[in-house]
Amino acid sequence: LTLSATTLDTSISLVAAMMMTVGRFLLALLVLDGGECKAGLMMRRQRATNIILEDFPHIFSDDGSMPRLRDMRNAMSDIYGEPVCIGNDSFVSLATVGPDDFCGSPNMQPEYIIQMARQEWRKKPAVGKIQFDQFALERIMLGKWASLPRARWVDDSDGLDANVDVVVIPSLRLQTLQLDGYYWEAIEPEMYSKFANNGWPWIKARFADTALEELAHRSFWTSIRTKWYKPNLGVTPLIVMHSSFTWDTKNSLASLRALAEQPEDFVQRVVIGALESDLPLEQGGANFALPSFLQHWQRPVKDKAKPLLVSLPYPTAVLETANFAAVQHNRRINILMDSKAKHSAWIRDILQAQMKEAGGHKVICAKQHDQYPEHCGLNERQRGLYEMAANSVFCLEPAGDSPTRSHFYVAVQSGCIPVLFDGGNALYGNSTMTAWPWRRGTESSMNAASELYIDYSDFAIIFNSQEILQGRNAIRELLDIVEKHPQRLQTMRWNLNRVAPLLSFRRETCSAENGNCEDAFWAFSSLVFRQLERKDSPRTEALVASDGSLSL
Repeated sequence: LTLSATTLDTSISLVAAMMMTVGRFLLALLVLDGGECKAGLMMRRQRATNIILEDFPHIFSDDGSMPRLRDMRNAMSDIYGEPVCIGNDSFVSLATVGPDDFCGSPNMQPEYIIQMARQEWRKKPAVGKIQFDQFALERIMLGKWASLPRARWVDDSDGLDANVDVVVIPSLRLQTLQLDGYYWEAIEPEMYSKFANNGWPWIKARFADTALEELAHRSFWTSIRTKWYKPNLGVTPLIVMHSSFTWDTKNSLASLRALAEQPEDFVQRVVIGALESDLPLEQGGANFALPSFLQHWQRPVKDKAKPLLVSLPYPTAVLETANFAAVQHNRRINILMDSKAKHSAWIRDILQAQMKEAGGHKVICAKQHDQYPEHCGLNERQRGLYEMAANSVFCLEPAGDSPTRSHFYVAVQSGCIPVLFDGGNALYGNSTMTAWPWRRGTESSMNAASELYIDYSDFAIIFNSQEILQGRNAIRELLDIVEKHPQRLQTMRWNLNRVAPLLSFRRETCSAENGNCEDAFWAFSSLVFRQLERKDSPRTEALVASDGSLSL
């Protein structure tokens, strides 16, 4: 068969046109809608979204000796090892309590686990131990942003780019940890003042003075703004930062205070994904009131500039969620309360008293195992974190130092129905609705897209702590559900299976470009790009779906 040049060119053009048409229909963005997902066909694409990954800014005189952020090993394959599955003593020894694909991945970077310097004699966990690092959130998110095909590391020789849509920056706290070591004393001035001169010379006095701490945060945000926010040149990208911490410490709030001092137009371009988005009303025993200029960030106030504060899940050892609803087994524990007393979390004391009244302490056993009230027949090697949760019908998740807690995610991933208590911590309000990740009803406080949020009552039992304070007995109600409403439990467990991926971080990077893959990063990045559209940026024209969603 012989083709002329003209015919060949025409054929190639037709094939290319057909491929582009098919491609437009194949490209879809999965959009979370009430806990369910749907595909939106991309109607147009004018240009791709540009993502810049910023390195550590030069804030301190000694930061020249610090490794570059891009040289940190933040990929999931670096942080986590190969999974260990159910039936293995290092994870969950009883193979009958969950599905075969219920697995945990060991921590391969114990050097990044934060501890007290004065407890250095407690050696950090060995490489490969299944012990999740809940403070790995920022490194995980930075690694996932870096893995996106449309992201690139900043190159100062490039000059200012007016086509930059999103700039992902490392937090000042991560920079401090890299400089001074992964010790609490290195990042919390109160701890340093107590222990700095007691034989730990490697702990530097960087934030021993609160004024120096505030100056550092102010310099940090100023350096980001002056570099990346130039509206007169058309350069106004979204600034995305992550934090592996909650907002219940002075160091954390110092970052928000410094941000609040920046111009309002810049503040509105900042998105912060952290372990929580709830802000405390006061700080510890020092009666540190939340500054008035930050109070409007907690709940929306008309005409007030605020960043987008987003709650993200605590990272755990489970990367791929398993379907516990499809596995039938008699759980030995009806109610598990794996928590200790906290000075400001009064709800825990009340729940502990109700547990004791019902004949339990940490656990209330199922009837066939109540002859062993302390451990429900589980031997010592069967009482690990995940094994206890996988053996429990309900997991109580009351507020601790802050409104959320890491065990909630362990419960979700173990098929244990979480029991939540809005309020219950005096520092945050007695009945404030906790902003768990993607919880419907809290999105307005974060200026976020409501269709990305889910109804927690579908998979969790939710109490108002104020009602518990007034005499409502949560434990009695939960035991009544176990005895009289088994079908309700099964329905909630199916719903739990449906939302579990959004409360976890998968090993692979989930985005609109790699098909049916959802996790917390997918949801957060989708929200970021919706926010990009919401701000009516003249630079941003991403993939627009029939329902208004955006692709990465």
